[in-house]
Amino acid sequence: MGYRDCWNTVSKHFPAQTRGTKLFLLRLLKSPQEFRDHIRHTFAATIMDVTYGIKVKEKNDSYVETVETSLEGIVAAGVPGAFLVDFMPILKYVPGWMPGAGFKRKAAYWRDANYKTREKPWRFVESQHSQGIAPDSMAAAFFDGLPPIGDEQREIEEAYARDTAAQAFVAGADTILSSFQAFFLAMALYPEAQRKAQAELDSVVGNNRLPEFADRNSLPYECYCEGSNEVAQCYPTSHSPYDYERRRTRWLFYSEMIDSLWQHMIYDQPSEFRPERFLKDGEIDPSVPGAEVASFGFGRRICPVSSVLSVFTISPAKDEYGNTIPIHPGATSGLVSYPAHFDCEIKPRSAAAEKLIRDSQELI
Repeated sequence: MGYRDCWNTVSKHFPAQTRGTKLFLLRLLKSPQEFRDHIRHTFAATIMDVTYGIKVKEKNDSYVETVETSLEGIVAAGVPGAFLVDFMPILKYVPGWMPGAGFKRKAAYWRDANYKTREKPWRFVESQHSQGIAPDSMAAAFFDGLPPIGDEQREIEEAYARDTAAQAFVAGADTILSSFQAFFLAMALYPEAQRKAQAELDSVVGNNRLPEFADRNSLPYECYCEGSNEVAQCYPTSHSPYDYERRRTRWLFYSEMIDSLWQHMIYDQPSEFRPERFLKDGEIDPSVPGAEVASFGFGRRICPVSSVLSVFTISPAKDEYGNTIPIHPGATSGLVSYPAHFDCEIKPRSAAAEKLIRDSQELI
């Protein structure tokens, strides 16, 4: 399947992404200090909608909670040396009730979560599909393409389809969450880059509507402010999870070192957030290495990121005396790396921007 065919397939789900974006903006308006929770819920809800046609609850949704438990297990187990059994494989034969075998109880707990993540939403779609009421989704399309019941290939192909649908959530949820948090961090640390992106948005989109997917080709600077090369380069979603001197993770250190050396050879001040490094005369500069390779999907997240910048200003938080609280960039360790905790202020750019956020809810 070519890129254009893939994009046409993705575009079928633009309405779900647009709906999620508008709800995200309203949540930011009401409780901006909870932006991390809003990011997590927005992407979880959008992925569940696109993948299974399931509309999740605002809070305490069983589907989302099960997937997050599964992700917790993947992240924890993915760190080399996190459990004693990593160093002493013979411990896998120890009964789970014995002292020191807590890893087996955790594994059983996460295994159950993995099973539910794969089976529960799939069976929901299966039930709706059999009644002819399944909404448009990736899983529903899979069911349309399965061999008829009784065919010897049915079971095999259904297993592939079921696992593919589950991976759509598990594979993207944490990295998207990490990169979107990094976007908020970058905007708080680099106000000039934020102002340039907002100026571009104002000139292309104006102040009377939110950005749309059709605007993406007219917003090159803004695209490189979002979850693209520049965010991934300054705030990567993965780091070596343990001490670099540990033999089992030394290869991670070498790979990161090589990547860092490559960036310093190619880019001027690679650790600085400078989207303009990929542009020339307002267009993508193909002579710059990496300019046409955007991490985690060029343009796919243009709707939420562009919409945030079009109606909100992100800045460092202030204390009770009005003094700016310094932000010290850092990152967590683990299979997926997140920006270290930071506080920021997220305010509407104007009264008109606030009205646009509220009015957009009527169109959902």
